[in-house]
Amino acid sequence: MLANERFNSIQSTNGRSRSKRKPSLFAVLLKSPIVGVLLIAGVFCVIANIYIGAYAGVQEKGYQKSQLNIKLRQLKLENDRLKLQLDQLRQPDEITKFANTIKLKQNEEMAYLSPYNQPKVAQNTD
Repeated sequence: MLANERFNSIQSTNGRSRSKRKPSLFAVLLKSPIVGVLLIAGVFCVIANIYIGAYAGVQEKGYQKSQLNIKLRQLKLENDRLKLQLDQLRQPDEITKFANTIKLKQNEEMAYLSPYNQPKVAQNTD
């Protein structure tokens, strides 16, 4: 009771009466249960969207990796095939056969190149 009298005396000296403030729109919305449910659903949708986007990115990278592995395997097979073909073409019989097809003749004389007695600079033969 003493507090009530004191409150009334302070109110009369200020000249203003204390009135209740209007609640803000935000405060009213937070008290509504529908807004709470919608807020939770919205947060869930955002998290689900982030998760699905990350999952799709991982799937895309996995697909690209498998495609690159397939291409790598194909290139390794082609490389092995070309190495085998090169080894076959390096055999002396193949070289002789190729020389005969372009009508090269074997030289009867043997010629040797010596690393000694060679000129150091190219000479003009005009």
